[in-house]
Amino acid sequence: MIKKTITYTDYDGNKRTEDKYFHMTKRELIKWETESGSGGMDKLIEKMIAEEDRKKLVEMFDDLILRSYGEKSIDGRTFVKSEELRNEFANSAAYDELFYELFSSTENATEFVNGLVPQDLNRQNNIEVVE
Repeated sequence: MIKKTITYTDYDGNKRTEDKYFHMTKRELIKWETESGSGGMDKLIEKMIAEEDRKKLVEMFDDLILRSYGEKSIDGRTFVKSEELRNEFANSAAYDELFYELFSSTENATEFVNGLVPQDLNRQNNIEVVE
């Protein structure tokens, strides 16, 4: 799970700082990788970077961010995702700020993607998570 603290200016001109949460379950990652036909998230990203396919990178990050966005319950037992929550976030200035941060920095993007992989999968596959 990733907790991102995002500072942005809302549509009324007010500066805001909010915590947003992102998570992909093992099932969601397998489903996403199967749908993308990539053979793995890391391979897909490497291929797009090597081909300098900015259009596909933008689409992939947009999809990945919105698929992983949700709200964590206070007790930490559930992570709720819904079309309504995704749409609200996608239409916010906070999303715009996060998208720019990730797309403009390979380091930030890598950290985000690594953070989405559940920790026990990281250990199984020797993936280093940047915290």
